[in-house]
Amino acid sequence: MIKRDSLPFACGLLLIGVLSVGMLGGCKDSSSTAANESSGSTASSPIKGTPPPAKSDKTTTASNPSLDQIPMELKTDGYEYYGLGNSATMKMELRQGSEKSGLVGTQTITFKEMKDGAPIFTMEHGDGLAGLGSQELRVEKDGIYTVASTLAKVGAHDLEIPAKLDPGVTWKSHEEVDKDNSNTIEDDVYKVVGVQKVKTSVGQYDALLITSAGESKTTGGNSKAISSSKIHSEGWYVKGRGLVRLTIHSTDPKGKESDLSIEEVK
Repeated sequence: MIKRDSLPFACGLLLIGVLSVGMLGGCKDSSSTAANESSGSTASSPIKGTPPPAKSDKTTTASNPSLDQIPMELKTDGYEYYGLGNSATMKMELRQGSEKSGLVGTQTITFKEMKDGAPIFTMEHGDGLAGLGSQELRVEKDGIYTVASTLAKVGAHDLEIPAKLDPGVTWKSHEEVDKDNSNTIEDDVYKVVGVQKVKTSVGQYDALLITSAGESKTTGGNSKAISSSKIHSEGWYVKGRGLVRLTIHSTDPKGKESDLSIEEVK
């Protein structure tokens, strides 16, 4: 049974990396790089619990900024499928294994401001999913980047999802977090499969399937491996809405399997 106080926090490609590390009793932050770009960026000195960046003279200070302020060139596939244009609060349910019911909570994406010509969004979770925390996102021409998190280490330029999401596009992610005298590292490769039909209790959609495959290892203070798992995920993203279903499968060296899922509900 999933316990509210055992939830990891939200960071990474929405919830994919978050929940997979949570299977091992840890949590994670995201530091992704697009494989089909010449280079990516990894945090050289990550800051834990990075606060939202301070406003500058070039920041739009309107109390209720409009999405119309965002240049069309930034409303890319990544922007649309990540659901940044969807300001409605979504109700989501997190389940473990074959449980018939799980934790139900909310996810809300809010356009916060324009800063130095770039849109800044916040993603917050509430109710039963409050343990997934919140993060701040910056939209750039080549993708969406995480710039702050309530609990996670955040690097200087951590790619969340690329701007272009054509079938076959891949990108890599390296995550690391220290918690309770242990260190968890996960390396994944994400891949855009293509648009598929997917049905939830809310409705049926044409959704973009993005998969990931990787490995997560947790070590203690003596640097000896204390746990490891192979991680596979499938996430379905609806254009203009965002994530509607995510499944994560984990297998440890002894063959023990674990499954988590999160899906929109009515």
